[in-house]
Amino acid sequence: MLRGAIIGIGGMGRNHLACYNPVKDAKIIALCDINIEVAQNTVRDWGLDIPVYDNMVELIEKEKPDFVDIVTPTDTHAELTIKAFEMGCHVICEKPMALNSADCQKMIEASEKYGKALMIAQVVRFMTPYAYLKNTIETGRLGKLIKYTAKRLSPVPTWSAEDWMKKPERSGGAVIDLAIHDFDFIQWTFGLPEKHDSVHYTWKNETEFISTNMKYDGLSIFVEGGWFTTALPFNAGYTAIFENGVISAEGEAIKENGQEVSLEWNSPEIAIDGVTVESVDGYSRELAYFISCVENGKKPEMALPESSKASIEFCEKLMSEATKL
Repeated sequence: MLRGAIIGIGGMGRNHLACYNPVKDAKIIALCDINIEVAQNTVRDWGLDIPVYDNMVELIEKEKPDFVDIVTPTDTHAELTIKAFEMGCHVICEKPMALNSADCQKMIEASEKYGKALMIAQVVRFMTPYAYLKNTIETGRLGKLIKYTAKRLSPVPTWSAEDWMKKPERSGGAVIDLAIHDFDFIQWTFGLPEKHDSVHYTWKNETEFISTNMKYDGLSIFVEGGWFTTALPFNAGYTAIFENGVISAEGEAIKENGQEVSLEWNSPEIAIDGVTVESVDGYSRELAYFISCVENGKKPEMALPESSKASIEFCEKLMSEATKL
């Protein structure tokens, strides 16, 4: 049983906390938030009997967890991750990995220097619709994929402490924070495109979005993602057109050739090595996978930090070469 601590108890931190419940081989033994009242309220409201801190260093010194789960603003990821390694902890860090690829490299080097596991929580890789799609691509059961479109559109985030998500210098903006989900899946699945062409609408009335066309050998991909000030409900999904069929997804719902697909959590189409959690939730699945890797001394092949860095580099390249609106 690995003992862990969650660093950052905002909305996503509380989500991680809940998603450890079905993970049998990990126990959360402490919480930390720079606003200690947030951690105290969480412990009280959730009926937990664990200590809380407002400083990660103090927490590690006193509680000595095996790992920390860093769910703090993006501009703190590199610093906190490196400090946790120095103090002997393994780290799972919420996406995006860092604000820039240079900080990503520092995190990788620290992981190697101190011999501790590092995994970035690229949750889309563990979500059922995307695991099902990747399995279909790799097995070739519908022939070759020839066209793929993906979207991830959201209202401007207003729920972060001190509005840090709305500050590009802290969050990286909509491309690094939100659209990276789809760019990461594409980079992980297909590698980098032969050609790409982007349009980037940058921070006008707090709206930011990117639309990108990509060309691979015999494959066309289009991705759009961003934050909007209009009354737009969050929506994310994809359409994948193969030579011999079509798979589409909206949220967690999957359709193949227009028919709904129902999968068990341990179906071969979504099976992920090392995951023992009986849950279809992508967050629980990624946490269980990380814990399994640490317990078995394995690298997290499903989400290597080098791959997460490559996704940051991909986003940097797309933004730097995009036509600005």
